[in-house]
Amino acid sequence: MLRIAEKDFLGKLLLAACALASVAITPKTTADPINPIKMAIISIFGFAGFSLLLPNIRKLFYSGYKWVLILTGLFVLVLGVGVATSGQNFNQEFFGVYGRNTGFVTYLSLSLLLLVATVASSTNLIAKFLFTFVFVGALTTIYGYLQHFGIEPAGWVSPYNPIIGFLGNPDFNAAFLGMSIIAAVGLVFLETVSLKIKITLIPYTLLCLYLMKLSMVKQGFFVVAAGLGVFAISKLYFSKFRKFAFLIALAAVFSMGLVLLALFNIGPLANLLYKSSLTARGYYWQAGWEMVTSHPILGVGLDNFGNWYRQSRSLDAYNWSPTQYTNSAHNVFIDIAASAGLLAFVMFIIINLLALYSVFLFFRRSERIDGAFVTLLSIWVGFNAQLFISINQIGVSVWGWVASGLILGYGRIQPTLDSENSNRDKGLINRKKTKDSRNETKLMPGTIIQVTAGLTIGAIIGFPAYVGEARYFKEMSSGDPIRIQNAAYIWPKNEQHFMQVAETLRDNRANTALAHPEMKVESIPDYSHLAMKVARDAVKHFPHSIYPYLLLRSIKDKSTGESGMTPEEDILTQQKMKELDPIAYNK
Repeated sequence: MLRIAEKDFLGKLLLAACALASVAITPKTTADPINPIKMAIISIFGFAGFSLLLPNIRKLFYSGYKWVLILTGLFVLVLGVGVATSGQNFNQEFFGVYGRNTGFVTYLSLSLLLLVATVASSTNLIAKFLFTFVFVGALTTIYGYLQHFGIEPAGWVSPYNPIIGFLGNPDFNAAFLGMSIIAAVGLVFLETVSLKIKITLIPYTLLCLYLMKLSMVKQGFFVVAAGLGVFAISKLYFSKFRKFAFLIALAAVFSMGLVLLALFNIGPLANLLYKSSLTARGYYWQAGWEMVTSHPILGVGLDNFGNWYRQSRSLDAYNWSPTQYTNSAHNVFIDIAASAGLLAFVMFIIINLLALYSVFLFFRRSERIDGAFVTLLSIWVGFNAQLFISINQIGVSVWGWVASGLILGYGRIQPTLDSENSNRDKGLINRKKTKDSRNETKLMPGTIIQVTAGLTIGAIIGFPAYVGEARYFKEMSSGDPIRIQNAAYIWPKNEQHFMQVAETLRDNRANTALAHPEMKVESIPDYSHLAMKVARDAVKHFPHSIYPYLLLRSIKDKSTGESGMTPEEDILTQQKMKELDPIAYNK
C-alpha cells in the first residue's frame, strides 16, 4: 500500500492541481487564454498522481476501492471506444473544441484526479482542501473587483459582464465563488479553526456575495443556496432537532423536484423559471435529448454537440433563433449522455451514486458532526446542482471531481482497510525516530522517478493543445498572409482555427479599406484565393459541421466577384447543408 510520504504527496498534488487549474491563464500568448492551459495542468497532475497508484492497483482493489476503480475505468474505457469509433474529427474529440477543451483528455484527467483523491482522502486533507478553496476564492475575488473597476491586467474586453475572474465567463466565476463561500462558511463553524481566521472569513464571505451581485448572474446564488441548505440540514441532523432535519430535507427534495420540472417547462414554477431565463437552455436540452435517442450507445462524439445541434433542434428552437449556435447543452449530464452515450452516462451517474452511498455510510456511523466532511459534502452538492444548468468548465469542475473523490475515500465503500491506513486517517501512527518510520515519511528515489514519468506522460498528452494555441496566436499576429494561412494547419487542427483564418483572408480587403479609408480599394491585396483553399480543407477535415460549408459558399472569386466554388462544390454544399440543418435548408 501507499506509504505516508506518498499519501501526503498525493494530497499536495491534488491541492496544486485545483489551485493552478483555477487561476492559470495565458493572455496575450495564446488564442484561447483560458482552457488549453487548464487542460494541460489537470493532465500533468492527474497522471503524476496516478503514477503512484498504478503499482498499488491490485492492493487498492482489495482494500476498499474496488468499485471506484471499476466504475471509473469503465467510464474512461467507454469514452475511449467512442472516440475511436465515432467517425468524427479525432483531434476535436481528443482535445476538445476551441473555447471548451472538454474532450477525452479532460475527462481522463478528471477521472485520474478523482481516483487519486479517493485514495488520498483524510480529515486532514479535506481541511486543507477547504482552506485552499478559500485562498483561491480570495484571489478570484480580488481579481473580480479589479475587473469591476475597469482594471484588467490581462487586457481582456469581455462581451459579458466584466467580472469573469480567471474563468472567462461571469457564470463560471459566480459558480466558483459560490462554492468558495460554502467552504468559508463551513470553516467558520469548525472548532479547530482559530477565532482570528473565523473573523477574517466573515467579511470575505460578504465580499464574495456582493461581487456575485455585481456580476448580475444567479448561478452563484443557486450554488450557495443548494450547498448551505445541505450544510444546515446536516447540522440539524447531528443536533437534538434531528426530526426537523428529515422534514426540511424532504421539503428541499420536493422543492428541487419542482425546480427541475420547471426547467423542462413542467409544473407550477414553469412560467417563473422556464420562460424568464431558461428558454435557450430548454431548446439546448431538447436537442441534446434528440442526440441521445438517435445515438444512444456511444453518443455523437465528445465535444461534438455543436456539430449536431442544428440537425437535432426542434422547429420551436429554429423559430426562436434560426442562426443560433451552441457547442454545449448547458447541462453536463445531458452533455455526457449526448456526446458519450448512455453507457458513459450510466457510469457517471453510478459514480455519483457511490459518493452518495459514502455519505449515507458517514451519517449512519457517525454520532457527532464532522464539520469538514459536511462542508465538503455541501460543496459537492452545490457543484452538482450547477451541473444541471451549466457547462463543464475545467477550472470549476476540477474542484467538483476532487470533492467526489475525497467523499468516496472518506466514506470507505468497503471498510476493509489495513490497519496502517486506518491509523493514518485517525492520526494515530507512532512516528518514532526509527529507520523504518523515517522511510515512511520521506519520498524514496523510486517514487520520484514514478512521479517524473507521470508528469512527462501528462505533459505529452495535455500540452499539445496549449502549444498549438500559442503557435496559432503568434502566426495570426504576424500580418503575413502566408503565415496566417498556414496557421490553420497547426496541429492539433481545430475547426475554429480554419474558420478564423479563412474569414481573415476573405475579409482582408474590406477590413483594410474600412480601417484606412484613404487607401484605394484596388491597391489593397485580395487574399480570397487563399481563403478558398483553407475553406476547402476545412470541409475536408470537418465534414460533419455545417459551418465550413457556409464559409465555402461565402467566398467570392477575386477576378469575377462571383462564387469561387466549382459546380460540384455547389451541389455538395447544398446537400450537406440540408443534411446538417434540415429545418433551415429543406424548405
